[in-house]
Amino acid sequence: MFGALAALVILAVALLAPTVLAQALPSGKQMPAISFTTPDGADTHGDPYEWMLQPAFRKDLNKQMLRLTRVQDGPLRASSSFWPARAAIERYFEMGPNYAYVALLNDQALYLSYGRLFLTGRPGVFYDPIHHTPFAAPSLEGFSLSPDGRTLAVSVGDGGTEIAVVQFIDMKTGMVLEAEAGPIVVGGDMGFTWLTSQTGVFRKAATTSLVEGDPSVGAEWTLFDIASGTAGASVFGENAPGVETEFGDWFGFWVPAQSDRAMGYLWRGNFIDAYTTDLASLQAGTPTWQEIGSHFQLSDVEIYNNHYIMTAASGPGQSGLYALPVSGGHVRQVARAGRDVSYLYTISLGEIAYVAARKGDMHSLFRMTGDDLALEEVDLPFEGEIDFDSFFPVEGSETSVTFDMSSPGQPWQLLRLDAEGAAYAVNLPGLSRKDDLSDLAAVEHSTVFARSRDGTEVPLSITAPASQAGMPAPTIIHAYGSYGETTMAGWDPAALAWVSLGGVQAECHVRGSGYYGPSWHADGSGPDKRRSHEDMIACGEKLVQLGYSEPGQIAALGGSAGGLIAAPVALKRPDLFGAAIVEFGVVNPLRSLDGPNGATQIDEFGDPRIPEDAVLMAASDSVELARTAETLPDMFLCVGFQDSRVPHWMSARLAAVMAERGAGDQVVIHADADAGHSCGFYTEDQRDALAKQFAWLLDRFEE
Repeated sequence: MFGALAALVILAVALLAPTVLAQALPSGKQMPAISFTTPDGADTHGDPYEWMLQPAFRKDLNKQMLRLTRVQDGPLRASSSFWPARAAIERYFEMGPNYAYVALLNDQALYLSYGRLFLTGRPGVFYDPIHHTPFAAPSLEGFSLSPDGRTLAVSVGDGGTEIAVVQFIDMKTGMVLEAEAGPIVVGGDMGFTWLTSQTGVFRKAATTSLVEGDPSVGAEWTLFDIASGTAGASVFGENAPGVETEFGDWFGFWVPAQSDRAMGYLWRGNFIDAYTTDLASLQAGTPTWQEIGSHFQLSDVEIYNNHYIMTAASGPGQSGLYALPVSGGHVRQVARAGRDVSYLYTISLGEIAYVAARKGDMHSLFRMTGDDLALEEVDLPFEGEIDFDSFFPVEGSETSVTFDMSSPGQPWQLLRLDAEGAAYAVNLPGLSRKDDLSDLAAVEHSTVFARSRDGTEVPLSITAPASQAGMPAPTIIHAYGSYGETTMAGWDPAALAWVSLGGVQAECHVRGSGYYGPSWHADGSGPDKRRSHEDMIACGEKLVQLGYSEPGQIAALGGSAGGLIAAPVALKRPDLFGAAIVEFGVVNPLRSLDGPNGATQIDEFGDPRIPEDAVLMAASDSVELARTAETLPDMFLCVGFQDSRVPHWMSARLAAVMAERGAGDQVVIHADADAGHSCGFYTEDQRDALAKQFAWLLDRFEE
């Protein structure tokens, strides 16, 4: 616990906090209270925090949030819980991957480690972006080898934003070439795809300013010539002929292995529209895009053995895996999905394709070979999570790939699949680790089921010391519950660090996630998150029933869209959830259209301009819930100022309302000026933010 001096500082923070956001006015100006009517029209009240939404006052808001962060930082670090938490976090994160994006080049490996590129067999750093970009805080987003293996494309991000540039490196000399493509938008991929060994396409950003809008909105894939360093025609995006787009669409691009066609992907919510064109017309700048699978809700399309291989959530029949001849013809179902199994992605290598699937929170992998497109399950070394961003073909092979895989008790391991589909660990100099994993044997991972209010059985995954049940401990329960995304049973160093400090970590697979496929997602999406909230509450009650925790000793954790669950359930049931940790969260969805990315979320969250949607969304709007809640829970809110997905003024408005109601000492703000959609840009800042969360929670629960 705190010493006497720290306790005095906490008292000072408690007295100061209500004034920092609740009563602060931008630039000393007297802002009038702006009338704001609740969605049902029953109440109209002045909103003194309307100024927080205005770009003209963003500097004032940032100044206040950073001030509060600095004031609260000292007492949190003075806690006797902080440094043990920081040490545990360091240990388990270092146990995890010290590499990512590994490409095998004959007997060498090119890999990314802590923001720099290394090549085994070559001493020192192969590429460090800090020496080659004007960015103050560059971040490597990924890399890709040219078809002839002579040139490396690296995507380098600008701080915490989604803006990046692509640089090119001569693999023989290690020299950075003069050509540079950008600005590009990254997110889910590196934003660049090779066409030939001298040409490619990059996703050109429509804007580089968060004030102007989300940089991904209106972005277009544009031709690029490496030799001349010049950009050419836009070939896929809003202006592409034959492609019907809507505001907020996200554009992806891919050239399948051993194919003379290119693929364009247009993301809308959790599904895509897929298009194809021949490479010749694409390279000429005049692609003729044709839609694929227009009667399906597609999640991925690849080309293998002269077929479009499609993973679909729904279509003319059961959801599953489908094949459509490239030359035209009838669609046939290759494999049928079930309630427990969802087919996700296809990776084509030329002679072999791999199909990824999810069963609950575990991944499976299948090989597809021959003209009959038959599937054969790959015998993986353990059950867990596969990092599909890490899939890399082995240089010169059409049958072998490398990828990362982990489980709750197994740190990320680089695996290689040979031509027969056998998986084995890759151990090369620079990639091998010697970790002491003996204490992981004392940690138990289990899945139980909580009965929600309507009788639905909700999966609840628990990570705790063995035999913890019956010995209540401080508990963190996480939920995301949007876009059909599922938190997988993989390596989670934050959870293990929390457990090593005596806590319990749980994952509630609420409706809105994809645990049981598209129907599970649909039951928790849209403006009505009531089912997701009831699922989360049921999971909390189950933890108490099993003896893992006690009422009021549970913290609800949610990040991004998870803010629609974590903060509301704590405000609705503060007797059960004594605290909420909300990381860059959506806590003010009724005002989402005032943010740069708001319009793209309508399909998932609802449209606040529609009265019926607005009434339902109000039940997930923590800013509105905090105005009338009888009891206010403790809140830890972390944000990044460069976030183009969820505006940080949402968290500021929630903190201000709580402070206005006399609960300013119950709110912690952790703001990072450089971070984007995260609690910190630099690795050390991210770990410090997590240690502050743990220390704050341990002290609050002990009090």
